[in-house]
Amino acid sequence: MGKKVVNKSWFARLKSKPILWNLTLIAVTLVLLLLLSYIALAVGTRHGMRRTVPDFTGLGLKDAQYYAEQRGLNLIINDSLYVPAYPGGMVLEQLPKGGVAVKAGRKIYVTINSFAQKKLPMPYVAGRSLRQAKNMLEGAGFEIEQLEYVEDIATNYVLQQFLGGVEVTAESEIKVEKGTLVCNEQTDYLLKMVVSMIPVFVVGVFFKDQVESLFGSITVVGVALVMTALLLFFSDYASRPGRKSIFPANEYRNGLSYWQAFAVGLGQAFAVIPGLSRSGTTISTGLICGVRRESMAQFSFLMVLVPILGETFLEIVGGEFGASSVGSLSLVLGFVSAFLSGLFACKVMIALVKKARLSWFALYCLLAAAAIFIFA
Repeated sequence: MGKKVVNKSWFARLKSKPILWNLTLIAVTLVLLLLLSYIALAVGTRHGMRRTVPDFTGLGLKDAQYYAEQRGLNLIINDSLYVPAYPGGMVLEQLPKGGVAVKAGRKIYVTINSFAQKKLPMPYVAGRSLRQAKNMLEGAGFEIEQLEYVEDIATNYVLQQFLGGVEVTAESEIKVEKGTLVCNEQTDYLLKMVVSMIPVFVVGVFFKDQVESLFGSITVVGVALVMTALLLFFSDYASRPGRKSIFPANEYRNGLSYWQAFAVGLGQAFAVIPGLSRSGTTISTGLICGVRRESMAQFSFLMVLVPILGETFLEIVGGEFGASSVGSLSLVLGFVSAFLSGLFACKVMIALVKKARLSWFALYCLLAAAAIFIFA
């Protein structure tokens, strides 16, 4: 009898081989997972339903929301800024940008212009050290406008805090618009310099001829030197350490206030009289008004630059330099040497004003005045 041959199906043969069978199951499972993922993504992402995001920047918030709803988009306010030049509620920025293709229901994040400037809580710093108070205020976006020192056992500690003339207490809930008290040191110093220029500008424009008529009198020079000596004596006496000042001992930003800068400017305006020392008059005026020596010395030597440059500019415009026979090289060398010697003289004088007694300069002015009255 012959043998009976039984042919196994490919499925049976595959199943009889464990390794191939397991590999097949894994492959089929992966294919099914990929197929299901594709179907889920197709349903969830809604391909074929894209729309272009409009440019909402420059639109009002209500108009932007209306156009977003019309296009099936969801407008979300993400942030707000305050730009005074733009109306409140205007869209400043958006994400995604206009022109980008997105799907229906996509969230569009916008930044709008605030209707009012953001307000910051005012930190309460009374009872803290001056260093801590400065750090707290500057960290919150504020700057100290004025410091007033009073005699107290708590040295360099904040005893009271004021805002707009009203005392701030621990129970105060004060919020101030951001930027209300912010003015950087450079801008403040420049503005005070401009204020100090007002008196000498008025004298130079309206009384130039009267001032020039004084330059021919040697007697005027002698009298002006005596006035300079008296100013130096009095300011030196009033600014000595430990002596109570005529004015309150206030500490302003950059060492002086605006009214003190204007008073110093008045001193500079009077100093156009021949024989009246400009630096001596301005420094003496500042010291009498309560400005500290180091602050006044620097301010005095910087504020003279504007009148000098202004006078030079007027002479150039008037053609007074055009008739000069001096060569260009000589002018350049003269300018450089004058600049370097002037810079050295300023540094020496600032150091002397900070440490030396002004009475010695006053004595020098008196001797010069005496020589004029005796020998002139």
